[in-house]
Amino acid sequence: KELQYNRAPAVAPMGVLEQADGWKKISLDLDTIEKHKAVLAGAPHFAENIRSIFEERREFEPAVEPEAKLYDGFVNDRDRLRIETIRNANERELADFHPEFSDDRLSDLLLHYKARNYPKTLSETEATQWEVWRAERIRRQLPGFMKSLQRIMKNDTENEHEFLRQELQLWLEAIMPFETDF
Repeated sequence: KELQYNRAPAVAPMGVLEQADGWKKISLDLDTIEKHKAVLAGAPHFAENIRSIFEERREFEPAVEPEAKLYDGFVNDRDRLRIETIRNANERELADFHPEFSDDRLSDLLLHYKARNYPKTLSETEATQWEVWRAERIRRQLPGFMKSLQRIMKNDTENEHEFLRQELQLWLEAIMPFETDF
């Protein structure tokens, strides 16, 4: 087994538990440890079963949203400086700022940042890219939204929430993108 820092389970020498009531704090004693060790030694396939479980664990689906893609890894120092420049830029400076990121994820993230916070800074191309992304996202989420709306309608037999349902329907119609040939 390869040990890694800052991972669970924690591994330390037994002497650590001798200090400051360590055994008492974790509600464990040497007799219990020896008993569990004997049980594990009597089950030769246990370690192999555990290893195979982690080997067969499915990978996470790749992120679709630019914001979620940030969890795929750290940003390098050079790009981190550019990000800081973006955060400190005002609206006018941001409109003309087009950094060359070495991390591909950051270009889409910059577009989203500008579109959400400073939509007037978007060029025509950027505005089109934003609308295409927004339309695709709404289309992806629409089935789940409609299913939830239908569930609310089905459970509301006395029409207590009719106004809310109508408002949600109007809101959906208002945010739906126009059908265009981007």
